[in-house]
Amino acid sequence: MEQFLNCEHEVDHYISYSSPDSWEDFFFQPQEEEMKQTERECIPEPVTRISSCKYLREEREFVPLEKRQRKLGIVKTPLVSRGTKNIPKNYANRIASFAISELAVPYLSERYGPYVSIAHFQEYIAERKAALTSITNFRELLQPDENDNDLQKLYKEMFQYVSIVFIKYFSVNWIFNSKLSYKEEHLKYRFKMLRRVKNPELFTYLKKW
Repeated sequence: MEQFLNCEHEVDHYISYSSPDSWEDFFFQPQEEEMKQTERECIPEPVTRISSCKYLREEREFVPLEKRQRKLGIVKTPLVSRGTKNIPKNYANRIASFAISELAVPYLSERYGPYVSIAHFQEYIAERKAALTSITNFRELLQPDENDNDLQKLYKEMFQYVSIVFIKYFSVNWIFNSKLSYKEEHLKYRFKMLRRVKNPELFTYLKKW
């Protein structure tokens, strides 16, 4: 019994020595070391921010793009596209050549001779012939603009008339006696070109009309 009391006394002495002021403080107030450890766990690791994408580009390995190797004599453009690609340009250049030639003079003189100089009209077309490289330039020479003066509007009307004459009466002979690579396509689109020349405001593309 005396031995038991001595052990109990030692336990009470240990608790009184190592415990805080009250049991309430022990259970409800976190210890200082635990608070520091909790704070360290809550603080996220520092993140290194990259302020510029240039840094990423410098770090990334540069891989040059490989260009497609073209083989001589091999064209990957579809045959239909190749055949129709230059039809408006070819027609426009040939019509301009016809307009400044002697073949067009009788047609122009019969209709416009009393009103304008045919020679001046041919000079006007000759100056713009080199620019006929697209549908847009061809349409601009067929359709009068609001900024054009009366003489320019008349010249464009004359060029439209000459275009109709050429397509109707001279284009077939030109196609078969020229060095065109796609004669069948030029002949096929002959009437489409005629419709567009007659309606230049709708001349925005060649196919499907």
